[in-house]
Amino acid sequence: MATKQVKKTTTKASQNKIALKKRTTRKKEMVSATPECAFWVYNGPIVGNLEELACALSESITDDQFAYHVTPEKNDFAQWAADVLRDSVCARALHKAKTKKAAARAAIACLKKYS
Repeated sequence: MATKQVKKTTTKASQNKIALKKRTTRKKEMVSATPECAFWVYNGPIVGNLEELACALSESITDDQFAYHVTPEKNDFAQWAADVLRDSVCARALHKAKTKKAAARAAIACLKKYS
């Protein structure tokens, strides 16, 4: 019994989809704030980039410090991520986070898109 060989071809459309997928999965370079634009946590650490923020939220920021920066009227972490780090996706995720633990998870999740 003879087996039929099938030649696999790619179309222009499928090549474009592959190229688009490669572009969208490319990692971004992490932005670090200049010293004058670093985030100064109330009575706490000074944070210069998203990795440091994730670490601080996970390990060193107290609930009281978090509550000082995140209220129903404001979210300083989200504002800083948008204005200084220029990461609107992370800023939205941080803005949705209403607890320190949720903010830490959001920051850690955002880190995955950076190299």
